[in-house]
Amino acid sequence: MRKITILSSRNTLLLLFAVAFFTLFNSMTINSQSELLEERHLVFPTLDQQLVRLWIASHDQDTKNASDAIDRIKEEWIILKEEIKTKNIEHINIKDFNKGINDYVNALPTFLVKKKFSSLKSISYHLLYEFRSLRQCLFKTEYSMDILWESMDAYILIKNTVEDRMFNLKEWFEFEDDINEFICKWEQYDLKSIQEIQSYYPGIKKIKHSQLKQKVNSCIVDLLNSVETGYQNNFVLPCDDLGDALEDLMRYYANSSMKLLM
Repeated sequence: MRKITILSSRNTLLLLFAVAFFTLFNSMTINSQSELLEERHLVFPTLDQQLVRLWIASHDQDTKNASDAIDRIKEEWIILKEEIKTKNIEHINIKDFNKGINDYVNALPTFLVKKKFSSLKSISYHLLYEFRSLRQCLFKTEYSMDILWESMDAYILIKNTVEDRMFNLKEWFEFEDDINEFICKWEQYDLKSIQEIQSYYPGIKKIKHSQLKQKVNSCIVDLLNSVETGYQNNFVLPCDDLGDALEDLMRYYANSSMKLLM
């Protein structure tokens, strides 16, 4: 009888342990899903895509695509600003943030009518930067579009130096640091899995995306080889090619479908 009692107690303990473990695991899963949902609420891929479209259309001075992108941006912002109002983000005054974004969005049609494409390009970039900064305040740093733009920002520093006759008054080691910074940013993007990217941009295709990344990587090698010569004039063409390759990747994001095709 005593042996049966011991076994029963042991089974009871095992059952209680299993229930406690399941409860804890379920709670952790729910919390994890809530955190993921909250993180995704701060990422606005459809709006970002339209801002990139506007950035490219402004660069190309393409009135039709710029107009279409602006209409889509206004539609998206009407919805998103109500969602953002509910957020409580440290160091960010949400009311001021929304007002600033609202003013810029409302100004877009006026700049388009006046065909001020440089202003449209600057505003689209600024809006992308503002939303990126919003995520950074909450340490949301894994969004592929943000990392790609950080790579572009790092590239612009290199381009500005290469195109300046005075080398932007930089020492050689500073120029090398800029290149290393770009490579670090690009590698962060290059290592992103296609599944992570497609979770926000389902129209991005693995093979095409890999081809575009390979083009960037080849351009980086060409730039590094040119830098080894030590002659500034040799850097110009490889640097321009790298910019074109990054822009092609941006265009792919801008033109990809936001719906998963079955």
